[in-house]
Amino acid sequence: MHALGQALAAPWPHPPPETVRALSPSPVPSVAVRASAPPPADQALAPPCLLTHSDGRGCRRALAPDFRLNPVKRLIPAARGGEVIIHCQPRSAPKSVILWTKGTELLHNSPSITITPDGTLIIQNISKSDEGKYTCFAENFMGKANSTGILSVRDATKITLAPSSADINVGENISLQCHASHDPTMDLTFTWSLDDFPIDFTKSEGHYKRASTKESIGDLMILNAQLKHAGRYTCTAQTVVDSASESATLVVRGPPGPPGGLVVRDIKDTTVQLSWSRGSDNHSPIAKYVIQARIPLFSKWKQVRTNPANIEGNAETAHVVNLIPWMDYEFRVLASNILGTGEPSVPSAKIRTKEAAPTVAPSGLSGGGGAPGELIINWTPMHREYQNGDGFGYILSFRKQGTQTWKKAKVPHAESLHYVYRNESVAPYTPFEVKIRAFNRKGEGPESLVAIVYSAEEEPRVAPSNITVDGVMATEMDVSWEPVEQSDTNGILLGYEIRYWKHGDKEEAADRVRTAGLEKSAHVTDLNPNTKYHMTVRAYNRAGTGPACIPTSFTTTKPRE
Repeated sequence: MHALGQALAAPWPHPPPETVRALSPSPVPSVAVRASAPPPADQALAPPCLLTHSDGRGCRRALAPDFRLNPVKRLIPAARGGEVIIHCQPRSAPKSVILWTKGTELLHNSPSITITPDGTLIIQNISKSDEGKYTCFAENFMGKANSTGILSVRDATKITLAPSSADINVGENISLQCHASHDPTMDLTFTWSLDDFPIDFTKSEGHYKRASTKESIGDLMILNAQLKHAGRYTCTAQTVVDSASESATLVVRGPPGPPGGLVVRDIKDTTVQLSWSRGSDNHSPIAKYVIQARIPLFSKWKQVRTNPANIEGNAETAHVVNLIPWMDYEFRVLASNILGTGEPSVPSAKIRTKEAAPTVAPSGLSGGGGAPGELIINWTPMHREYQNGDGFGYILSFRKQGTQTWKKAKVPHAESLHYVYRNESVAPYTPFEVKIRAFNRKGEGPESLVAIVYSAEEEPRVAPSNITVDGVMATEMDVSWEPVEQSDTNGILLGYEIRYWKHGDKEEAADRVRTAGLEKSAHVTDLNPNTKYHMTVRAYNRAGTGPACIPTSFTTTKPRE
């Protein structure tokens, strides 16, 4: 008899009548394998009980091998030179003994054939001679069954043009080639991965594109390459039976990566020392570093001065100068190479420079106005970046022009913007020399230039003289006068006010006309014909109107018939 026939004809050993310990996939206490007693007449057709618990509970029925739910795959394609795995998984209890045949030949383990303990058939280094029918035979004491599949050997898939490693700059385009041959009876697909992560063309933001629609060409286009696109690219050509892969490395040169570990040390009033660690040069040597800073007053980062001014690409420290005292700072570092400036470092921890005396004088010194006997001095409050320390305020120095002794006044608080000096002896509109400086708890700053500020104005002290009325008509008249001397104006003369009222009326009801500047005459209209009027002229300034001249009377003419 043929070896296969002998193997299949051998009787299946029935379990011994005595109870034996069974091995189960997981420990189950008090479970034993025992011979099933002959079933009662009404259960003669039921499968014998294979496993029962020691207390008689439950029963696992024995089953003959059955391939109906899981037959051997009917058509099994495989690639020449490749490997195929054929499973044999019948339903049975107890577990079946498995045998494999190719045609009528019983298969055994060999250099190219492996039958695993669970009955799986593995054929390696497949050749055309391996084609044929493969049958799995399964048998236990309940019975036997078999299932057959046909192995079809196809041409292996091969990469015929592999991608080449390349070196490009950020923003450039490149094509990675990948051509393959395959069995013409099967479909071929190409996939790409970057560092073993599959590339999803639909989520690449336009950076990845297939270069050809031909089935045997799977070239990959990389558009506007960025640093993140560098790495190991793998092209895989695949059919349903096998695949082939080739890889290439893409180097993307670009601006340097951000420096790390930024630390601020040796903090003084206008200088600090920075140190950092080098970031990636992204395959192009770092040429220089730039230091930027920002303060709470401004959200924008600005480049700061360093000593030396240029920081070489091999440096990892910098001395920052010309900072503002008593100011909160954050710093960051940017590296540059021939391809551009890279991303900045993470900002440093916020620091505050030491205090120092003010270095800038307040500006906008002016004044004037107020009540009689007052000297009002105004200035522009200094911004936070010029205060240089806590306890900030202003020191004013002033003296009457032509005198030697300076009076001083200390004004606290940075937001202060004026000071009032009161003294009854201060004459109206008297010029004073005034200067100002800032101070804080570290000292005083420089003084401003001297400005001239006048004390408060008062109304002119004398009236115009030599009032004359000319050109009197029925409804109009001209009036002129001698102006008030500048020394009597008690301020800046703004002009003259003419008041006129009808005879019999009170002066309080007078009409008024005002001139501007140094005019010495005025033209009055809208008078009543043939009417007697009284008139006065007064000088006026910002403080008010001065005394009136002696009233002058005139009578308008009758209207012409």
